[in-house]
Amino acid sequence: MKKFYLHSIGNGSKNLVLIHGYGFDSTIWFYLIKKLKKYYKIYVIDLPGFGKNRFFPVLKFNQLIKLISLYMPPKAIWMGWSLGGLIVNKLALTHPERISSIINVSSSPYFLKKKNWPGLEYSELLNFKNQLKKNYKLSVKNFFQEQKLNNKENVNPIYWKNFQKKMLATFSPSNLALEEGFKILCSIDLRKEIKNIKIPLLRIYGSLDLMVPKKISNLLDLCCYEPKSIIIKKASHAPFISHLKQFCKIILLFSKQLTFKKIS
Repeated sequence: MKKFYLHSIGNGSKNLVLIHGYGFDSTIWFYLIKKLKKYYKIYVIDLPGFGKNRFFPVLKFNQLIKLISLYMPPKAIWMGWSLGGLIVNKLALTHPERISSIINVSSSPYFLKKKNWPGLEYSELLNFKNQLKKNYKLSVKNFFQEQKLNNKENVNPIYWKNFQKKMLATFSPSNLALEEGFKILCSIDLRKEIKNIKIPLLRIYGSLDLMVPKKISNLLDLCCYEPKSIIIKKASHAPFISHLKQFCKIILLFSKQLTFKKIS
């Protein structure tokens, strides 16, 4: 089997693991890593079929959890964006002793819209998958355009141009990875299990996010251990891109509070 690729960067005293979302790879974290690498030792993972692991065999959800569990640094903060949130939540349920805390970014324990549960229509998610398969680069451009339009006050044209350029220079994900990721988004439901996570959990949402509506925060605050939700105004599905400075402040404060709890 092809070797699973991951790498670390930074010299901080705390471990931070980043898991990207559906349709993208770890390049999505580029500027976030630049901001945080002096505070953390950051472990960057490309999921099978994406980025540097494009040719690694694509796995089903439980197989994926088993694989990633083999590469868990001690007592790390695990941050998952979108689909990545499902992964870090499941790891927190199966390996809580090896995780200090988790951060869900624009994520949900279940992504489809149901009665009394906000989310995406199946047809919307299917359309997104088909767009990625048909014209990946155009889909990436449209995604970045959405993040930029939803943040008119803080747009830095050079920043957006460079970020989009970096994403377009990466490998397109394999079609098999897009299919399996789509199945995960449609089928994995952790709504009942998430209340069993007993380690600190921070959830960050964008107020304008249509993929993961902010209404989910209220529902999860009712059932989660130590509920903590933050909604970033005028942000969409990728607040760590559109509101980078604010996002980093939130992460550093959360991390500092964890340290304080341990000392006290």
